[in-house]
Parts: sequence; C-alpha cells; structure tokens
Amino acid sequence: MELYKNFEHEIRQLQMGFSQPTVSGNQTTRYHQTLEQGRAALDELSVILERHVIRLQQMSNSQNVKHLVSDSPIRKHADQFCGHLQTKYFDIVETDDKELVAIRKSLNRRVHMILSRFD
Repeated sequence: MELYKNFEHEIRQLQMGFSQPTVSGNQTTRYHQTLEQGRAALDELSVILERHVIRLQQMSNSQNVKHLVSDSPIRKHADQFCGHLQTKYFDIVETDDKELVAIRKSLNRRVHMILSRFD
C-alpha cells in the first residue's frame, strides 16, 4: 500500500537525521543535548504518525484505525525507531542528576504512550 511506503520512507529519513546524538561540552551538557535531540525526534515521529493515522482514517472511513496499524509496517517501523531512540539517546544518559533522570523517564514514558495508541 502506498501509504505504508510513504511512512517507511519518512521514518528512514528521520532515522538518518537522528542516527547519533550530536553533542559537545561537559558531561551534563552533553546529556541535556542528547535528551533534547531525542525529544525532538519523538516530536517528529508523533507528527508523522498523526499524519498517517489521519490518512488511514480517511481511506477506511473509520475513526478507529488501531486494527489497521497494530500489525502494519507503520507499527513495526515506529517500534524500531523508538527502540533506536531509547538505545542511542535515552539509555546512554547514566547519571544521578535528578533533572536528567526525570527527563529520561518522561521521554521513555512518552515512547510507550506513542506506541500504546495502537495496541
């Protein structure tokens, strides 16, 4: 389906743009930059997902598209990208800094919220 191919292309582009964090400065600054870049990637993923969910709703004439997305390439690629973000952006932030820990936890919760929309 053309919609899935378009989504796959957009996710690949997103992955290329967020393959690794680009950071500099001391460790705390690098961690902040890493988490901020991960947040930006989640923002972009959310926009892409929303756009494709709306298209699916229009194509299927249905408000409930969970059944169309749950086993689709959209879910598979979103899962893979979120796993990439967790590995490359969130899990590498190992610190006792309460603010950074809270941000990391918040971003990991957001990943689960994004993906659970389609469960």
